Amino acid sequence: MHLKDTPTGAQPVLPEADTAWHRIQRARRLAWQAEPAEIATLLANSGHNIPFGPMATADGYFRFVQESLWQIWAKPDAYDAAVRRAIALHSMQLGISRSGHYCHLSQSEAFLLDAIEVVNAAEVPLQDLLAEVVLYCSRMSNCVAFPSRFHCMVFT
Repeated sequence: MHLKDTPTGAQPVLPEADTAWHRIQRARRLAWQAEPAEIATLLANSGHNIPFGPMATADGYFRFVQESLWQIWAKPDAYDAAVRRAIALHSMQLGISRSGHYCHLSQSEAFLLDAIEVVNAAEVPLQDLLAEVVLYCSRMSNCVAFPSRFHCMVFT
C-alpha cells in the first residue's frame, strides 16, 4: 500500500489541525516513525500470564482489524457502501474492546475512536480512512508482537 504524494524515504509533514481525521493521520505517521510509548507500558505489566496474555491479545485484535479492513479496502466494489461502513465500525469496536479495554492501550483506543468518528461523520472518503487504519493496526500489531524493548521470549 503506497500513500499517494508521499515520496519514498521522505518524512511527511504531520497534520497540525485537531480534528479526528488529522489526529488519525498524525498517529499513524508517528507510529511508523518510532515505537509508540504505550508498548513500553504494556510490557511493564507483571503477573500471571502478563505481559504475554495482553501482548498476544493486542496482536490478534490489531491483526483482526487490519485484515478485516484490508479486505474491504482492497475490494471496494465487493460490498455496497452501507455494508462496508458496518464492517469497518464493527471491526474497530472489537479492536477497542480488546486492545483498548483489556490491554489498556489507551492511545490505540483513542485512534480507533477517532476512526469511528470519521466513519460516522462521512466527511472523508472511506477508502482513505481504511488505508490509515490498516497501516496503523499493521504497525501496532508488529510493535506488540516484536517490541524493541522486549528482550527474549524464547520457548526452549
